[in-house]
Amino acid sequence: MSSFMLSNSKKGITFIGMPSSGKSATGKVLKDKLRCKYVDLDILIREKERISHHQILKEKGEKALEDLEEKYTLELDFENLIFAPGGSIIFSENAMKKIKEKSIVIHLEVSEAEIKRRLGENLYKDGIIGLETKGLTKIIEERMPFYKKYADLCIDTNNLSVDEVAEIIFEKIQKGATII
Repeated sequence: MSSFMLSNSKKGITFIGMPSSGKSATGKVLKDKLRCKYVDLDILIREKERISHHQILKEKGEKALEDLEEKYTLELDFENLIFAPGGSIIFSENAMKKIKEKSIVIHLEVSEAEIKRRLGENLYKDGIIGLETKGLTKIIEERMPFYKKYADLCIDTNNLSVDEVAEIIFEKIQKGATII
């Protein structure tokens, strides 16, 4: 596996953003372009815990899911890694500290209308922390300042395909190997 170098200290890429912003899909495409490792935190949690996010939220609560997201993020090696965590990872100071130290953080922005369009009937089945109690508008309002705070780069994904988003990032890496 060939490696890519982003900077002296940041050796991976982490996508942050709301559900359906394209974190997982873009990560998969970019992984192939850069020939590196890829971890989707939602899938990792399902495999390790043998339970869906929706079930965790229903049976154990939001704090349990947040704790699992933090635990598995802190265990990761970010060297040559494309990482797609859940949209609520930004609430874990410990996880975000490691993510910021070890990777370039790219916020994939998406509008509320586009989230609803992309998720459709799956909106309330996706296991989104805070959705059932606060609603989509409120969780977007709560999360947006954190996405902006932690992002090294923001990309509006509303009118772009996954391949277009991945190509934008790939070109930035090819031009100078440093996004920030």
